[in-house]
Amino acid sequence: MKKVLMTLIALGLTGQVLAHDTSENSLDWSGEYQGKKATVLLKPDYSYQLKQKTGNQNGHFKFNDTHVVLGKQTFLVGENFIQSKRLGTLSKTADLTYLEIAPFTKECSAGAARIQCMQVKEFTLDQHKKKYYLNKEWQNFYNTIDGFKPSKEKNQTVLVKKIAIQNPAADASSLKYVAIK
Repeated sequence: MKKVLMTLIALGLTGQVLAHDTSENSLDWSGEYQGKKATVLLKPDYSYQLKQKTGNQNGHFKFNDTHVVLGKQTFLVGENFIQSKRLGTLSKTADLTYLEIAPFTKECSAGAARIQCMQVKEFTLDQHKKKYYLNKEWQNFYNTIDGFKPSKEKNQTVLVKKIAIQNPAADASSLKYVAIK
């Protein structure tokens, strides 16, 4: 134990320690979930969309250890699924993330071809809406975003759904990006 503590001190890793793991801090919960009775979109900014045959509901949600509370409904949150007594199990079908998109493109290499790539920075938000960038520098974005038109005048932020493509062509992306309105 002493050796572990000394290693943590040497690495500068003795900052704030979480009391325990929760669904909120240990699972990749942001995404789209689908089941037989409903579709739920849990957004990184702690808002949600619940779509059912009986109607749609929008709002903000909160966590309590292993569950997420959407209005009057409580869902157990697991790895790639959510579950409620009334709606059953909903499986995760897509991840959600925020992209900040620059007003300029850069020439980049896409196999043998040279193309103009959008410049992006991916980020997430905490419950206080503070941004946490996954990359600090602009990155080449070799894909397109369905439902999004880039501006040539200012940075834009767009929430996107990342959908895995089954058996993509050899030179094609394995992900499809769709803007969330």
